[in-house]
Amino acid sequence: MTKTNNLKVLVACEESQVVTKEFRKLGHEAYSCDVVDCTGGHPEWHIKDDVINHINKDWDMMIAHPPCTYLSISGSRWLYNKDGSRNEERWEKRELALDFVRNLLNAPITHIALENPVSVISSQIRKPDNVIEPYQFGHGETKRTCLWLKNLPNLMPTNIVEGRETKIWNGMRDETGKKLAWNSKEIKTARSKTYKGIAEAIANQWSKYALNYRASLLFFILLSACAKDNDRCITYKVEQYQRGETICNEGICEDTYITEIFCSYYENRKIN
Repeated sequence: MTKTNNLKVLVACEESQVVTKEFRKLGHEAYSCDVVDCTGGHPEWHIKDDVINHINKDWDMMIAHPPCTYLSISGSRWLYNKDGSRNEERWEKRELALDFVRNLLNAPITHIALENPVSVISSQIRKPDNVIEPYQFGHGETKRTCLWLKNLPNLMPTNIVEGRETKIWNGMRDETGKKLAWNSKEIKTARSKTYKGIAEAIANQWSKYALNYRASLLFFILLSACAKDNDRCITYKVEQYQRGETICNEGICEDTYITEIFCSYYENRKIN
């Protein structure tokens, strides 16, 4: 795959690497990032660190899965103590979680998708752009998932199947056969994993959109430099590119990378 067809993707707060691996299957330079070790089997594709330290590194796209512990509506009951008083520690952690979400949504990345269950993000920041269910992507279960999008289209269902039941997690057991507590680390990790069908749709649909967006944008940027004589100018630029030269127009030289995208779009009209 050439650089023209390659995206640099950051998958924030993902240790399972489910989404990361789907982008990798398509040839994209995708990396998971989390404060814990990855469990997806590819540590060479994993950044073990706070993702905020890495959002300024020229990514084309970010798929973010911020922890929902202090964001989900189901956890709001813990905001108050049994006597009715405010649980100040819980309120503080919720605000920190919301600040984390704001930082992710405001990252200097062209394409962003942030995923969470029904949460206070809707009331405290903004309503989601897209709401999906596992049964729309080949998994016969319900788990209402909200998506906050920046410069990305809604995720479209790929395989609507039967099954509208919520998955039961309280029967899980550890390697010794001991039943796990509902709030155990193992169950929380299992619940947070992205369904494979959804991960496939994310990688396929949004990478195609981002590639066409990139090609279209840069095509029109370069085309505008050829306003007086489009055909001859475009032909000249293509010939320059084929000779391995940097394209220049009236003293302004375009990056070779941009030239490659321009020529690829001109020759193919559309990246599939």
